[in-house]
Amino acid sequence: MDRARLRAVLSGGSSIIFDARPRPVAEKTDAQAEGFFESRLLRNVMLVKLVESSEDVLSRPGLQTLLYFPYDPQQIGDGGASISYSREQFRIALERNFGVEKIDETKFAADQAKLEVFGKVPSFSPFLMRDAFERAHITVNRDFFAITESEAEAVRERVKTKLKPLAAMAPDLSPELIGGSQLDILVRKLWQLDDAQFLLPLSRALQIPDGEAIDVFYSWIGVSYFQSEFVSREQRVKVLAEWLAKKSIPYEYVPAMDLKEYTANRQFVRERLRGAWSGACDVFTRFDKSYHSLISAARDPKPFVDFLRTVRLDFNALGEGVSMIDQCLSVFDFWMGRIGTQRLNYDALRQIMASMREIWVDANMPLPATEAVKLAV
Repeated sequence: MDRARLRAVLSGGSSIIFDARPRPVAEKTDAQAEGFFESRLLRNVMLVKLVESSEDVLSRPGLQTLLYFPYDPQQIGDGGASISYSREQFRIALERNFGVEKIDETKFAADQAKLEVFGKVPSFSPFLMRDAFERAHITVNRDFFAITESEAEAVRERVKTKLKPLAAMAPDLSPELIGGSQLDILVRKLWQLDDAQFLLPLSRALQIPDGEAIDVFYSWIGVSYFQSEFVSREQRVKVLAEWLAKKSIPYEYVPAMDLKEYTANRQFVRERLRGAWSGACDVFTRFDKSYHSLISAARDPKPFVDFLRTVRLDFNALGEGVSMIDQCLSVFDFWMGRIGTQRLNYDALRQIMASMREIWVDANMPLPATEAVKLAV
């Protein structure tokens, strides 16, 4: 990855970056503040989710967890060392890159357990990470996964909107529980998923076996969270799509061969961006369609519950989609911040498009066969 793309990704502030550096604490100095990992070597590490090509030609490129060790923790964009996380090769890679001889085995084992969790999730979205560590029974500093109140509220509002019409389906849910402030309690219980007994009337109204209720409700919260993730990016993606369609055409003379290559790269990026957005729209369309069956006159919960039982299979694709969209947005924001909104010359356009193309080439994702595209990319 070139330095321009590195700086763009690191400055994105998105679900593709996890900053494990010590967080400022009011009562502690920087030297005393605790980082996320226990090992001294990992004190200032940053984790990056990138879709990279596999060395195995028979394997499909996939989402990788990259450990980035900045040379200067205060100037993270000035370069550093990086290794891809693999449980089998992690220790070997550390020793090869850093010459590590003495390792505190207890701390190393604890840190590797944390890295295993990071490696299994499709993105570093705070909700997903917090939940992943809870399910792995690993205690961590939750301050590193703080979800802003606005983010949490966006998800809760989506769930709340879908809960209101369900009152008539659950006789044990009184109007007082579904209406007013009591609905907030129900939403919070769904958000926390720590009181299966409280949620029993709702799960039985949806004809969910008691033993499956928490997993099904988790999928509901998860897909709602991803939907909020995409909605929150929609306006920025529209700006990028408009720029790609109308403002990324060179205005000066460019040799025919160079222009042909640039035009091919530009079209490739537009198609992949459209494909990632379309794939997400397809999942959310199925989500909404299954819910409509639930609240229709037939009040059939089966399509909705069946969707929630299987939607976790889509989480990786949604995570990859938002990861690559975030990378493109980071590149775009980085260059617009440097140059401004004026018409860019060919040299700048070529670098931007090359960086964006690299993202999608690494992914090598096929375009989905769906027409659910809501952006004129």
